[in-house]
Amino acid sequence: MTVAPLWPSPYNNRAQALRLKGDIEGAKTDLNKALELSNGEGSVASQAFTQRGLIRKKEGEDEGAKADFTRASELGSRFCKQVLASMNPYAALCNQMLSDVMHKIRSGEA
Repeated sequence: MTVAPLWPSPYNNRAQALRLKGDIEGAKTDLNKALELSNGEGSVASQAFTQRGLIRKKEGEDEGAKADFTRASELGSRFCKQVLASMNPYAALCNQMLSDVMHKIRSGEA
């Protein structure tokens, strides 16, 4: 941060290390700084939105997580597209029904 205080990438990288270490508040501070410095655009912003979305999801802030995953998805994150699909209650129901049918087919019940 000392060498490049206006670059968003070091903040995003440190946020990941802090998150993995369990310093969630520190990670959120760095992610917000990365998003501010990137103007919410580009690959670093996509990564920061993804990380912040994961934190929000874990903390039970589903709407905030969904907003972050949506923005990361718009910026090109395939992972976030999958996460959003799994958060969709209709998609989850459809996946469960498909899983049940496949189980019945494999077990010879269908």
